[in-house]
Amino acid sequence: MNPIQCGDELDCAEVTVGKYVTTKKCKYLLTDELGRGGYGCVFKVTPEPSDGFEYALKIEKKRENRSQAKLGMEQHIMKLIRDKPLKQRSHFIDVVDRGKKTYFFFLVMTLVGDSLADLKKSRKPAIFSCSTTYSIGVSLFNLFKQIFLKLCFFL
Repeated sequence: MNPIQCGDELDCAEVTVGKYVTTKKCKYLLTDELGRGGYGCVFKVTPEPSDGFEYALKIEKKRENRSQAKLGMEQHIMKLIRDKPLKQRSHFIDVVDRGKKTYFFFLVMTLVGDSLADLKKSRKPAIFSCSTTYSIGVSLFNLFKQIFLKLCFFL
């Protein structure tokens, strides 16, 4: 059996399922790739030592031009939200851990369910009903309301 490889010093594109990423708090085993895009990738992870939960680990490649970094902005917004009452942040995930490695930055956050794109693909035909579309719209409206009315104006 091959030992699990640490991904801390790998390039962002080389970090794959089966490797682990470390922080001062713990080590995160990458168990499943949830998505990959132009800025980085997202993995389902299990912490070691285990706390009985799974999390999402979002990796962003370090870039020479720091103004292109998106993960730092996400982290800043989530820090501002974290201290709000639960009712004012019900549509947001929590940051559990974070780190910086030679070639990438990462955030560990609460794991949520399937994306809307995955849910839509799983349907036959691949469309949402009117009531589902309406419910998604109402949820998005409430999210935007939280962002702009409650968070931005009352920080």
